[in-house]
Amino acid sequence: MATDLVYEVDLNNRQDDNFHVNLFVNNLKAENAIFQFASSAPGTYRTMDIGRFVKGFNAFDREGKEIPTEQISTNQWQISNPEKVVLIQYCVAETWDTPVDSNSVYVMCGTSMENDHTLINGQAVFGYPTGMQKRPLKIKLLYPKEWLVGTALSQDKNGFYFANDYDHIVDSPILLGRLTSASLDVQGTKVEVYTYSGNDVIKADEILNSVEDILNASAEFIEEMPVERYTFLFHFENKSQFGAGAWEHNYSSIYAFPEAPIETMLKQGLPGTMAHEFFHIITPLQIHSELVEHFDFVKPQPSAHLWLYESTTEWAAKIMQLRGGLVDLDKYLSWMKRKLIINDHFNPSYSLLELSKNSFSVAGQKEYGNVYHGGAMIAGLLDIRLLELSGGKRGLREVINELAKTYGPEKSFDEKTFFQTFTKKTYPEIEQFFDLYIKKANPMPLAEYFSKLGISYKESYKSGKIDTTSGLGITYKNEALVLEKLDSVVLDLGLQNGDKLLKFNGEEINIGNIRSVFGTMNKLGAGESFGLTVSRNDKELDFTITKFTREKIEKHSFELMEDASEEQIALRKAWMKNL
Repeated sequence: MATDLVYEVDLNNRQDDNFHVNLFVNNLKAENAIFQFASSAPGTYRTMDIGRFVKGFNAFDREGKEIPTEQISTNQWQISNPEKVVLIQYCVAETWDTPVDSNSVYVMCGTSMENDHTLINGQAVFGYPTGMQKRPLKIKLLYPKEWLVGTALSQDKNGFYFANDYDHIVDSPILLGRLTSASLDVQGTKVEVYTYSGNDVIKADEILNSVEDILNASAEFIEEMPVERYTFLFHFENKSQFGAGAWEHNYSSIYAFPEAPIETMLKQGLPGTMAHEFFHIITPLQIHSELVEHFDFVKPQPSAHLWLYESTTEWAAKIMQLRGGLVDLDKYLSWMKRKLIINDHFNPSYSLLELSKNSFSVAGQKEYGNVYHGGAMIAGLLDIRLLELSGGKRGLREVINELAKTYGPEKSFDEKTFFQTFTKKTYPEIEQFFDLYIKKANPMPLAEYFSKLGISYKESYKSGKIDTTSGLGITYKNEALVLEKLDSVVLDLGLQNGDKLLKFNGEEINIGNIRSVFGTMNKLGAGESFGLTVSRNDKELDFTITKFTREKIEKHSFELMEDASEEQIALRKAWMKNL
């Protein structure tokens, strides 16, 4: 019988910002001689190479004698005589405060170790002997007695947290420390919130009370909750280079944001972000291919179905709020407008399939963010097409819920044939939809499809209004704020598309303060100026930008048709509700 891998992590020893890990093993064999750290993790679509953070690796026999080991690749250590090993010790540095030259680890996917808290993402702390990825894990965490622990993992009477296998521990982040907590029953599922707030600005019960409606709307959209317990973990802290983001898991999700009052977080869309991550209990928990079920931590294989895992999830996170009565149609269409504006910043010839297949590459990473914008719009068009073909009786929500019942967490679909499987479950015409808009990058038929709902769409038109502008387009690429789609007025000043944005009026700009910088910039009137520092070919250049006026061009407008037919109105009514 296979024995558990037993880990002990000493979180009382935090002075050096390293996780000190003991792994107790027995009966290792020659085929277990390679010790593996993760190169990536499910749902990140990014190379991490956790071996870069390992600071020491040693193996010992029963007498305490060290067994020789050797690092043979970025993420692998070879043990010379594994049959004698009973203890493996290693230290791995926290990712937040450990600089790397490339492939930085997203904050929500990384680790933090401070005096009053610790964040653990499994793939960034735990490794495993080759051949033992499916071996059960028991984990003992040593930490200050006053700390609170938030995780979806279960704990036994001896204080060990249990994971079914390595995939399970990677799927189960742990937040410990000076936390607040709250819980709520959502249609039979216990929903827990654990929150770390550096300056005690935001508390768990504030978050939970603010999102109760959207969680109930999510449950109604899902139809039947597939989990008994779900855990939200929040980390709020202000650091000079702090990014932001959320990472989904099957039974929990982890959020890392700059610290702000609950009112600010709500305005910045926290409920929608939570709805997105929460919907992942359907896909990929219930609906996934073998590439997700059996993740390769050595050489990850990208799936072709990001359109399902991420784009469909983002579509669901928005439309469930419309169908749940939390927002009106005008608000929903404003969200669609915003997604299309962001979509304009990405390469229009890069298909969702191409993005999926290249998600780990540099080129794929540049386009990856569009799975949540252009990708979500394509999922929405698929919903409209399904509703049209079914006579308003069955849309994407209904098909997804059917697929969840067909598969479930223990049964994967075939990666190579899922497009055909989906088509057979729906309508022959869907094959052409997949070919045109997911496998290829044909322009989205927005006007055609929304007209089926009695909603007119225009890509752009002159508004007749005067707009005060700086003439700057700004996007986030390769972990830098980059200028793009610059007006001819600022191009004439010498600025170039692709310049990296460094400073505004002498103040350093980063992803953490860009919103406030935009706010200051937007308050300036015509004729008022500001300083801008950019980087080009590793040289810093200073410019003075003066705001000017021009006729405003509206992009991506949606309006209800005054002369919509009964058929169009009927389909719109079906589209606006859970069937």
